[in-house]
Order: sequence, then structure tokens, then C-alpha cells
Amino acid sequence: MRIGHAYIWIGGSVTSRPVTSPENEIDGDLFWIWRAPDGDLWLNHEEREGQAAEALETVVGTHPDLSGAVISEDSPAFSGMPVGDVIGSGTTFIDVRSVEAWYHGTSASRLPGILEEGIRGDMPAEQRAWKVSDVPPDTVYVSRHRGTALGHAQRIGRDPVILEVDPTILEADNYCDDRDFRLLPDGIAWAAGAYGDVDAVSASLTLTGNVGYRGRIPAEAIIAVHRLGHDGEWEREETPHALAATWR
Repeated sequence: MRIGHAYIWIGGSVTSRPVTSPENEIDGDLFWIWRAPDGDLWLNHEEREGQAAEALETVVGTHPDLSGAVISEDSPAFSGMPVGDVIGSGTTFIDVRSVEAWYHGTSASRLPGILEEGIRGDMPAEQRAWKVSDVPPDTVYVSRHRGTALGHAQRIGRDPVILEVDPTILEADNYCDDRDFRLLPDGIAWAAGAYGDVDAVSASLTLTGNVGYRGRIPAEAIIAVHRLGHDGEWEREETPHALAATWR
């Protein structure tokens, strides 16, 4: 039994209490942080990811001991990021060209075809994890957070895998925003001009960590596959494309 401590934010205020299983003991519509006994920090945003910076700033203001913590890599969003970076993520906009790796979640059954043909953006709607109607039909969605990619992979079915994509092989002009972010409070604020002259791709990347890529992501851009090992730890395996590039 892992009895950790939960910090729950709603309406600008923070409450805290001991919690063993946050997924079962805390209402999923709330923004919460759970600190496990080993110090691992788990963050749940549900529909409130656009308010993550505000929520975390309030939590850290009342519990400064969390200020130096790092979000768990398997948390749904902001995986592996220091709390301080998340707090600043709503004000310091990220250029898509600065991202060192993209992550895309899928299932192991699709892996052979993907490694041969690449990640196609023309998948039928019923086969997509991303179920948004107002998107270009040829769009692949990627995230800079591995945990977010995992969440979408788990929606597809069993045996999820995460693909690591090299952005330097992609065409910069093919990026578009993740339309989901426009439904979040920060996305609505961006649409209303609250963040000034910030383009949609940068706003989407900063506020949700996700963007779209129009067209096919070529197989040679997929440099690694992340799988869950028998010991419960994630294992990173470089693809033949990445290995071939190393020996060139």
C-alpha cells in the first residue's frame, strides 16, 4: 500500500490529504498532484491542462517543498519536467523548432507497418485515439511529453508502444496546432488575443505540449520505440533507421 499525499486545486484554492490510490479516491474532474512515498510526483489535469501553470503556482505557493520536484515520466502530461518549468510554461512560449524529440503513441500490432511506411495521417476516424472532428483529415498528432503519448496509445488498445520521432527530418511548414487546445481555458484566452501575437502552433505546443503534423511522418524519422518491459520499466530501442544513420 502506497500512502502518499494529494494536493487538490479547484477554484483557486488548495486542499490536501493522505491518499493511497489517487485515480480511485480523487474525482477525475479535479486538478490534483499526488506525491508518492518515494517522492515521485504525479499530476492529473483531465480537462484542466490549460490551467496547469496557474494550479501548480498556487500549490507551490502553499507547499514550497514541492518547488524542486519533477513530474513523473509516466504522468499524463508534462512528463519528466520540473515543477518550475511547468509553472512558466504558460508565459514562455516554445518555438516548435526547439523541440528535440516528438512522441507518438500507438499499438504494437501497428508497429511493423509504421516502421515500413511511416506514420500516416489518413487513418480512418474510428482507428484514431484523437477523436476531434475539426481537424485536417491528413494530420498526425505528436507530443513533446512521453506520458501524453502513452495515454493516447492506451486508448487504442492493449500493448501500447511509444514512437520517438526526430523533428529535424520533418518539414517545419507542415506543423499545425492541436485543435483540442482551443477548447481549454488558455486556448480560449489565446484565441481572444490574451497572449499577444503568438502563432497557433507555438500556442498549442506551449499550452498542451501537443501539435499536429500534416501528411505522413516518414519511417526514417522514427528513431526509437519505447516498450514496457517485463519488469515494468520502459525500455528504449533504436530503430533500424536510427542505427543506419549512425553508421553513415
